[in-house]
Amino acid sequence: LIRQILNNLVDYCKDVNIGMVSIADTDYVHSVIAEITMSLYATESITYLTAGLLDQYDNQDCLMESTIVKVFATQQAYSSALRAMDIIGTPAYMKDHWCNILLRDALSYKYLNEVTENFKIFKINLYIKWIF
Repeated sequence: LIRQILNNLVDYCKDVNIGMVSIADTDYVHSVIAEITMSLYATESITYLTAGLLDQYDNQDCLMESTIVKVFATQQAYSSALRAMDIIGTPAYMKDHWCNILLRDALSYKYLNEVTENFKIFKINLYIKWIF
């Protein structure tokens, strides 16, 4: 999802001009694209690390690690979609715009999956074990 947001945003920025200058040449757009690229890299890195942990041993218990990866990835997808919407402006809020569709996808990952609830329950169990 983050890769799709990044690719669509770069295509959009290459096509849009403000006066005689492309918005792809502005520092603000460069910084937003760099932030989205870094979040994509971080998400892929922790995904590959967790997959490596799962592949390394038989019957490896990586429930907490995979839950953290899922929560992190959904948060990064949501924030990347919001940053892209900031660059695009009001057209991004139309119902059928690609950025609005991807934002709704990120929100559905964030709120409709059980991952965040499992993570909260896991953290509570960990705190209870630590206290006692």
